[in-house]
Amino acid sequence: MERRNCLKCGADLGESFRWARMVNCDHCGTAHVLRDAVFTVAGSSGVLHETPGLVHMLQPFVTPKGTFDPVGMVRFSYGRGAWDEFWALDEAGSGAWISVDEGDIVLQRPTSDKDLPHFPPALGSTIGHDSEDWTVTEAETARCIGFRGQLPEAFELDEVFTFVNASCGDGRLLSGEFHAGAATWFIGPWLDSFELGRPG
Repeated sequence: MERRNCLKCGADLGESFRWARMVNCDHCGTAHVLRDAVFTVAGSSGVLHETPGLVHMLQPFVTPKGTFDPVGMVRFSYGRGAWDEFWALDEAGSGAWISVDEGDIVLQRPTSDKDLPHFPPALGSTIGHDSEDWTVTEAETARCIGFRGQLPEAFELDEVFTFVNASCGDGRLLSGEFHAGAATWFIGPWLDSFELGRPG
């Protein structure tokens, strides 16, 4: 594994790019991105203030779905509020997104989009996926306001995209993100905050 150094201050970035494509330097905060073996500075990563909550960077936590270690974080604004997305690794080193919004927590992984829309469906519409009918309960525009740590994809400060959330009543959330005609879909269970704990 080739180690890399911060292109601004020279600090060792460790083995960050073993799991990630975007990493912030812990020393100076500079964001770096690795695209097709080209290593460059990605620009500003924004200012992120600590907020109270159960999920924090580099503090592993236990759920009924396993133990996860949050190694990256992105904060999004949707006008009237903001939410945090943590990129977390499970015991096997497989990543998942942990979304935290006003105390609500959901764990999601990518899902096949072969039967899902490539453009944002309307609020209240029904989507067929995974042998269930999903109702779109939220359709909004979001803006990236900051990121840090190790992330599986590159983010840009102030990047805007459309997202939808849909439910089918079985305790899972189906989410779609739409950027310039492309869609990415995620699915996973809501987590009860009372069932979260620390390892050991």
